[in-house]
Amino acid sequence: MNVFTYLGDLLHLASFFILFLKVYGTKNCRGVSLKTLYLFLATFTTRYLDLFHTHSWYLFTMKLLFLGISATLVYFIAFKQPYKKSYNAQLDSAPLQYIVPPCVLLALVWNEGYSVFEVLWAFSYFLEAVAFIPQI
Repeated sequence: MNVFTYLGDLLHLASFFILFLKVYGTKNCRGVSLKTLYLFLATFTTRYLDLFHTHSWYLFTMKLLFLGISATLVYFIAFKQPYKKSYNAQLDSAPLQYIVPPCVLLALVWNEGYSVFEVLWAFSYFLEAVAFIPQI
């Protein structure tokens, strides 16, 4: 891995951490799309199925942090007060039925090896490319 890979990973992680600090610190989630967070959680869950087979402490830690922060944000906004009270589902209206199925179809058609893990890995890449759409 080169320095740009590490820098990209750290910037990506920093963006999730800043979002977590915003939600946790203000005790509200106004302006945050729960659907986007669901999509990112699905992305990381399907991509990091190899979590316990990772031989690098760096990768293990990064995967755990992405999964943990994403799951915590989903939990806060979907279930925990006072965060849940500030969530406006009517503003978070992107239709996921137009976002997820095309990613599934692309993953079934365009993947590396046709094993379940390869299809889920491909799905995670296609989903990550469009996961921000509900936030827009």
